[in-house]
This record gives sequence, C-alpha cells and structure tokens, in this order.
Amino acid sequence: MTLPSSTLAFYDKATLLANLPDMPSASDSQEPYDSYVNATSKGNDQGSTKRLDLIRWYNAIRHADTSTPFRDFNGSAKVYAEAPNFTEGQYRIGILSKAYAENHLDYYNFLRALFGGQRVYMSGYKQVGAQASSFSELNGGHDPKIEDAAKRGFSAELFAAIWAARRTSNLQGGRVDRDADFYANTTQLARHGSLTSVWNEGEWPNIAGLGHRSVFMYAPGRDIGAGLVKGYHTWMSWGAEPKRNDGNLLGGDEQKRIYDSYPAGRMQNGVHVWPSHGYFPFFALRGRNQSWGMKLYSGDVSAPSRDEAVTLRMEYFVHEQDGDLSTLSTPVASLEVSDIRGSGQNAGGKGAINSQGVFDYEGPDWVVPKAEAAFGGGYHFTLDGASFPTQFRMPQGWYDQMAADFSTADRPKYHTVRYTFTSNSGGLQVKRPFYMNPTIGTPLVVQTTFFDQQKHTEATPPPVTSPASPETP
Repeated sequence: MTLPSSTLAFYDKATLLANLPDMPSASDSQEPYDSYVNATSKGNDQGSTKRLDLIRWYNAIRHADTSTPFRDFNGSAKVYAEAPNFTEGQYRIGILSKAYAENHLDYYNFLRALFGGQRVYMSGYKQVGAQASSFSELNGGHDPKIEDAAKRGFSAELFAAIWAARRTSNLQGGRVDRDADFYANTTQLARHGSLTSVWNEGEWPNIAGLGHRSVFMYAPGRDIGAGLVKGYHTWMSWGAEPKRNDGNLLGGDEQKRIYDSYPAGRMQNGVHVWPSHGYFPFFALRGRNQSWGMKLYSGDVSAPSRDEAVTLRMEYFVHEQDGDLSTLSTPVASLEVSDIRGSGQNAGGKGAINSQGVFDYEGPDWVVPKAEAAFGGGYHFTLDGASFPTQFRMPQGWYDQMAADFSTADRPKYHTVRYTFTSNSGGLQVKRPFYMNPTIGTPLVVQTTFFDQQKHTEATPPPVTSPASPETP
C-alpha cells in the first residue's frame, strides 16, 4: 500500500525550532559524566554518582513545580506553542512550548545523571518524530501498520515520521484524549512520574525484562525527542540519524550539523548499573522495589563464563552520617543467594535460608514476596538476564524499612545496600580499580546509598580532589 504524498505540513517548522530548548555548551554536557569519574574530598568515591551533585542538578530543573518530587511543569506558560489538531485533512501534531520543553528536558537529564550519563539536547528531527508518534495513536507499538495510517488519512510524510520514532522509542499510554480546548489552553501536563516509572521493569517471574531501561541508559546518546499528548507518550532516546528525513520531517544537513557539534557521550568506568553505583534518590524508585540491572565494562570487570557458579552476598546498612562509605562494616541485615550462568531463570538459583532453616528457593532465580521468606522475600539474582545480563533485587523487607523512614522522618537516615559477587572461577573480579573496588583480582562490589532528595541537602558540594580518569568512548 502506498500513502498519498501531501504538500500540507503537519506542523510549523519555524514554531518548532523557536521552542526547542537552547543547546547546552559542550563542557556543560559532560558535567554528569565528569562528576561520576572524579573523586571528592570525602574520599573513595571515584567512579560513582555523587549525592551533592545530584541535588544540585535536581534543584536546577527549570520551571519546576516543587510540590511533588517529580518536578513537573509549574504552569507558568501554556504546554503547547501550537496545539494538536486531530481533524482529518487538517492534522497538526502539536508543538511543545519552550518553557515546558525545558522543564521536561531538565528532568530527563537528571535521570541520566543517576547513572552518570552526559546531558542530551532536544533535537528538531527527533521532536517531530516523537510528537507524530504520540499524536497518531496508531496500534502496533514499535511496528505501526501502513494500513492503519491509511484509514486515518495520514500522508506518506506523516507516517514516515511516526514509523521512524516508533522503531527507536519508549512508548507509554493508550487512548489519546482529543479535547481541542484542553490542548489550546492547558498549562498542566504532568508526565515526569510516568517517565520515572519506565525504569521499573523486572517483576516476578519476568525478571529479565529490562529493555526500556536499556534504551534510556544509552550512555553515548546526544539527543532526545519527547512526544507528549494526553494519553500517549513517546520518548525517542535511541537512534542517531539526523539525515534520515528532510523537508517537513526536519532531517538533513541542518540537523546533522547540530548533532555533529555536540559531543558523543562517554562510557563510565567499572559497571553500568541502575539503581546507580554510588548515590540514588529514593523517590526515583517510583514506589517500587526495583531490580538492579548491571552490565560490565570488560576492561574493568571480568565476565562470568557459562556454567560458572556465583554467590551474591547482600548487606544492608543504616547510618546517620554520610562520608567515606567504603568503610561501612556492620550491616543491620545480610543474606546470600547464588546462581549458575547459563542455567536460565528457572534453574540454577539458590535462595537464602529462611526462618525455618531451609532455602527459600532452589531452582528459579527469584523468590516472590512472602511473609515466611527471609526479610519478606522479593529478592532475586540471575546471571541470565537479557538487556542487563546480571540482575538482582534486595529483599522487600529492606525496601519497606527504607520507605517508612523516608516518608516519616524529619531527618531520615541513609540506607546503603552492598552487593558482593564471589566466584572461584574468575568471573566478576576487578581488573581495574574503581569505586568500592580498589584492588585488582578481588570480588566485584556494587553499592548504592539511598537518600532523601529534599531533606539530605547541603549548600555546596565538596571540591574535586582528583582529575577524571582517562576513559574512552
């Protein structure tokens, strides 16, 4: 089937370009990455996210409503500079206002800072694609059908934009609200909570499903498009083809020049993990005991081989003060689980010993939350994940204790979870020192300290005491 071509534009190019957030400087874009690889005066934190830097970037989110932790748009302008028009033959996909786009981009970049990724900019060609994707409401998810586009009277140009975005984006939503008055007048479209929840993947027993998180954690990324309508949302973070389309689709040499002028994101050192290796604001778990997903950098950590058995020791620390957290030595709780790489998620696993003196599980790599399990169950460990090969989760009881403290205490404690991976076969051992892993040949340690973004604050971060390590893209 061939869709008709159309000379009728489905958005105004000048309006879209005028409402894109200004390009950040190249040096500013590298700041989250540089923070990650540097060390501060508190000691032993090179190669980790830094709490005070995260607070600083969080507080710098523009046009933010401070009444909720998600910092949605404060309503200081209309959401749309050009409202969507859903009338067949008069289609207009809608253009976000500059103020709203700045607020959304700042929050998106804050999430990238949680794993040490550089800031990205909002590009014209991705913005057109992402907005067309959401506006279209086409079925088929990442594979929209040209037959459905024809039924709605879409032009070939509009479908090309939709298809390009759907193939390289995270998608959320369902039925689109087409209330024209809402789009013409609204100053509120709260989406940051949903954006944050896209990281929450990996539930029992489908603990390998971390595909959306993998796309969001694309460290070399430079640009993003955010397509937002009431009911359907497209975040186009993957892909880098500024010359794919031209003309009304805003591809071509102009967008390529901008793209080429912006530095490619550099990879972190050690491990690529969410929640972060270092510090993590508790609210960004979005109310769920999320799975950790981890990829290894081969120059820093050795990968486990097939049939290799690995033991994971989980330790939970609760402490009043921040500082050199590599010195924490007295956990309030701990347990051990193990898995065999290559056994799959339904075999090879062995859980903790519960209150009855027997293993919570033997075989599957997870235990569901249940009262009689150790610390309430809910934990898992697998070496056979998909997008993130190594995945693990702390017990539900530990998460519940954190949630209670953060929700009720005027000055909550710091809650640190440490994971130590042990094998006698050479896997998951340190090859080059980084945070919590100062010695070559020792077992890998991953550690995350949860804190309250609003209550654990100081005026300024400690000074940097060592330069960034010479990482390569």
